[in-house]
Amino acid sequence: MTPQEMDLLAEVIIRKGVGNPLFLVVWVALAALGAFLGSYLREKGKNTATKNDIKGLTQSIKEIEHRFDRQIEDLRGKYALRMAAIDKRIAVHQGAYARIHKLVMNAYEDSIRDVFTECQNW
Repeated sequence: MTPQEMDLLAEVIIRKGVGNPLFLVVWVALAALGAFLGSYLREKGKNTATKNDIKGLTQSIKEIEHRFDRQIEDLRGKYALRMAAIDKRIAVHQGAYARIHKLVMNAYEDSIRDVFTECQNW
């Protein structure tokens, strides 16, 4: 009930009188109960809406976290394979460097033929 309506009702009661005092008590009690229930139901509705919003947001957050976790795992696997390939290439380059170094060190030795054969077989 708005303040204007309450003022109008009070003015009518003052002009015409109450008649039965029990009627006034019941009317005030019902008005108070109506005001309380209106306020209570409004708050209950807000709380329910908030709860539903939070539930929806929580579900969205979990879906996004799951998608990010899956993407991270995919990237980890991809980069793990790349690192394994890089490690293998480094090992091959180190082997080639060691053989070239051995060739250079034995360039004027009699064992150059054996070192050269080792390099060809590698």
